[in-house]
Amino acid sequence: MKSNINSKLIGGLLAVLFLICAPALAVGQGDSLGSLTASGKVKVETSGTGETIGHVADLKIQNLTDQPLTCAIPPMILESGSGKNQDYACPRGQSVTLNPQQTKTVPMNGVCLNRNKPPVGKGVSGDLVMNEANPTGPQNPNSHLPATDASKLLQICASKYDAAEKLQKEGALKDLPYHDPQKQKDIVVQWSTWTDPVICEMTGSPPATKEDLRKVVYKQVKEPMTPATKKKIDKGIDTIFEKVELTSAKAKDLEKPGPFFGGPISTEKSGPMFKPAPGAQPATVAQPGDVVPVEGTPSGGGEGDKRVWIVKVKLPSGEIVTVRFETADKPKLKFCNWIKINKTHTDPGGNTVIDDYEKTTAPTPTPTPTPTAAPPTVSESTPTPTPTPTPTATPTPTQLGGDKTEPEKPKDEVVKPAEPEPWGPPPPDLPDALKPLWEALKAGTGIVPTDLPGGKAALGGLMAYLNVKIRKEMANGHEKEAEHYEQLKKKLQDIYNSLEDKE
Repeated sequence: MKSNINSKLIGGLLAVLFLICAPALAVGQGDSLGSLTASGKVKVETSGTGETIGHVADLKIQNLTDQPLTCAIPPMILESGSGKNQDYACPRGQSVTLNPQQTKTVPMNGVCLNRNKPPVGKGVSGDLVMNEANPTGPQNPNSHLPATDASKLLQICASKYDAAEKLQKEGALKDLPYHDPQKQKDIVVQWSTWTDPVICEMTGSPPATKEDLRKVVYKQVKEPMTPATKKKIDKGIDTIFEKVELTSAKAKDLEKPGPFFGGPISTEKSGPMFKPAPGAQPATVAQPGDVVPVEGTPSGGGEGDKRVWIVKVKLPSGEIVTVRFETADKPKLKFCNWIKINKTHTDPGGNTVIDDYEKTTAPTPTPTPTPTAAPPTVSESTPTPTPTPTPTATPTPTQLGGDKTEPEKPKDEVVKPAEPEPWGPPPPDLPDALKPLWEALKAGTGIVPTDLPGGKAALGGLMAYLNVKIRKEMANGHEKEAEHYEQLKKKLQDIYNSLEDKE
């Protein structure tokens, strides 16, 4: 066959992207895997498979006790602890029974959340971190996602799986160019996930478009791209993307409000692998009268007069929590806004919903000796440079790209902080593979370089790196540092969108 290409070929071209999901097991009774691990009763080793959907990972679970155990493996997010690889949502729970001292390998079925990163390689262990989205359970210290974010991601992805199943039973996926039932569901779930704006905002990934799908298919065409071949391929791509959008719409209808976690609540003390979760104590919630900073832009949506929008705020206690707004229009809030909360209520899912608020300014800060907060002005620079990337007692924006310090100022002189440099020296923890790209962008001085080291894929990796930096700085209370990296990431997003994919 030279110029004739049928729908089966198109499906075959896409087949390399996906692996058939193993049948989901029913959720069983037993102690949570996180609880058993934290208490030292089981040992868990995670490893990748190199896939983006379906069988994405393996859990090697060993019973360390002399008693049989029934281990409940709840829905979870498998995060890349290094931040270099893909995160996966595994929204279906299962269970495994272990005899005394027995070891079993359990396949985990899920979907990739960020297409701008490579999958965890087959057999590669140690990078994937379990996040059960349980706010009261033990948390892995290498986890980047708060339990509330993990819960939201699982909630969205579970609805996509439900939507694909429902659409297939209704016959709505029969026109897809690939006719294997499992592959049909895999295709629409994966691309619906990659195009979802809420997921992309939470993971820091650029939303996939129909043009991205087209590029993926075109790269795998081995036939000469004649006009007739291109026409048939484009028709297949149109059908696929139409079903992806249908899946996204159906998933919105099926999405259930409230927190996703519904598993057993952990009562175990934390072990060496975990540290206590902030929610282990009675949860602190946003209260009327609180004046709080906004830690991100609202995300969410829906239909009707009471669409649900979620946003993080930092409470006076310093804890970062998620609150909701039920309004037809997206709240006009952004990172670093300050709001005074006037009225709230609690929805059926236990979430704090803000009914009335007003924008305001930051309260007058009380001087404190803590070295972790960056004051709005610099009264005295640290006289000795620090050899590590840890912020000094009075960090300035120029320190964010490396370990530079400002000249010492007279003690009674107050100066305004310098404007952040667009690109400082590469941060010490920047992977070596990304340092040439960093230097090329720095040398561009605002002009988009035409030949970036590593191309668009490396640029996506740098964006992922900055996203991890933003999360870490926010978690440590370093708002100015987080804002600086956020500005850099936005510049990269514009460059990324302007570049063409290359082989």
